[in-house]
Amino acid sequence: MSSTEIPLSLSSRQAAEGDIVTVPLPTGATRIRIPPSEDGDLVRARVGGQEVLLRIRVTAGGPSSSFPWVALLGIAAVIGFFLEKASNPSRAGPH
Repeated sequence: MSSTEIPLSLSSRQAAEGDIVTVPLPTGATRIRIPPSEDGDLVRARVGGQEVLLRIRVTAGGPSSSFPWVALLGIAAVIGFFLEKASNPSRAGPH
């Protein structure tokens, strides 16, 4: 009996923490617990007495979640600069 290898994409957070995911199989979709893993790992699971191999592919999902905070900090710095300049016109520089 040969095992079936199925590619499974996970976000970087899912891969780091592990997750329960729905995996489409020839016999129907089933939920499988994936332990913490890295890109390229092979996870073995038993489904209905048959071994299934899941090849983990980690997608680039982590860094984009930090982008809004960087943007907000940048906007706050610009607003702070202009408020400082407006409240202290003597520091505006030579005319």
